[in-house]
Amino acid sequence: MTSAALTGVRPERHAVAGAVNVVAQQIGASVGVAVMVLVAATGDDRLTGYHLAYLVAGIACALGAVSIAVVRRAPDAKQTPGTQTVMTAQPED
Repeated sequence: MTSAALTGVRPERHAVAGAVNVVAQQIGASVGVAVMVLVAATGDDRLTGYHLAYLVAGIACALGAVSIAVVRRAPDAKQTPGTQTVMTAQPED
């Protein structure tokens, strides 16, 4: 996830991108746990609530995977990984 968060970011911005990545992970984890506890508490009994919470978590993971697959775009055709543009100076006459 960190590698994906830093892909395409200018080197001087890696610290900011890494910090945003860590904050998103922390917020996602705490909100995710809170939502799962809320969902588990809505069941008639404890086991039904846990089953419902696992179902909701599975659906959320599936939706996340589908959204990543849809949003992810192909690399630019002009710049493929492993290639770089090299500029050379020409002597003036």
